[in-house]
Amino acid sequence: MIRFPVLQALHRPFISISALFATLALILSAAETAAQNIRTERVSFASGTSGAVIRGEILGDEIIDYVVGARGGQRMIVDLAVDNPSAYFNVLPAGNPAVIHIGNVAGNHFDDILPSSGDWVIRVYMMRSAARRDERSDFSLSIHINGAGQSVHSADFADGDAGGPDFWQVTGVSGGDRLNVRSGPSAQYSIIGRVANGQIFRNFGCRGRGNDRWCEVEHAAGGMRGWVAGRYLRESGAPGASTAPAPNGNASSASGTDVAAEACRRALAAQANRPTSDIAIAEVLEAEAGIGVTMTMAGADRPWSCMSDAAGNVQGLMYMGEG
Repeated sequence: MIRFPVLQALHRPFISISALFATLALILSAAETAAQNIRTERVSFASGTSGAVIRGEILGDEIIDYVVGARGGQRMIVDLAVDNPSAYFNVLPAGNPAVIHIGNVAGNHFDDILPSSGDWVIRVYMMRSAARRDERSDFSLSIHINGAGQSVHSADFADGDAGGPDFWQVTGVSGGDRLNVRSGPSAQYSIIGRVANGQIFRNFGCRGRGNDRWCEVEHAAGGMRGWVAGRYLRESGAPGASTAPAPNGNASSASGTDVAAEACRRALAAQANRPTSDIAIAEVLEAEAGIGVTMTMAGADRPWSCMSDAAGNVQGLMYMGEG
């Protein structure tokens, strides 16, 4: 029998006991769901152009991956027009689970600088509830890539001092609050996750100076990459290295949270019979009862919640929807 402890995340419970048991049947039934049909298509632009418009149809649990090559530093603009509001797209690097745009969270418009060179996937999908009803949608997908493709980190990288540290630790966030992780380097970009003091991030460089600095970071366990305000970061050792106590008085255990996040992501991938690239870590919270991980998954109406310990032993996994 699976036991679901209640996570006390600062001033609020991670999730109620009643909600856990109410959704247990849904989780068990999801385990029997067949894998979704993923179709991959390579996108190429006509000579002399910087983009393409693709028109198509998506039905039920079908997923379409449009793959386009680009260089780091180029600007990619993607818009999806649909006749069914349950159809969305995600953006992620090919072969990497670090989703940089989650459509059902941020909407059907993406405009950002690509952080690295290689193949990028634009994944078109239907929300889980609509997919189960075999709903369909006609769509028009517009993809444009502009810019010279120079490195976004060529100037003003990290502190401007020999490239800056390899890792950051979140610090200075007010008690009971969380640091927003955004899809771009300003408060105008959409929020893709929230983290607490003590979280360890891998450093991919910063823009700006002083309190106006924004840094591109990646969760050390993978699954979430975005931008955070640099004034809440300090130099850190690699996950697992000793770190100073977080401002709230509790010693940071970033290594344990990283292990828990990755274990939950893999558990959800196995539970839903989906690739881990469809799953992004949205939030990781620590408490005496364990480590709570909130995840988003392409095609899911609402987030998934997971409970694990620092060793990666998953104790509970549930979909926070209502069926």
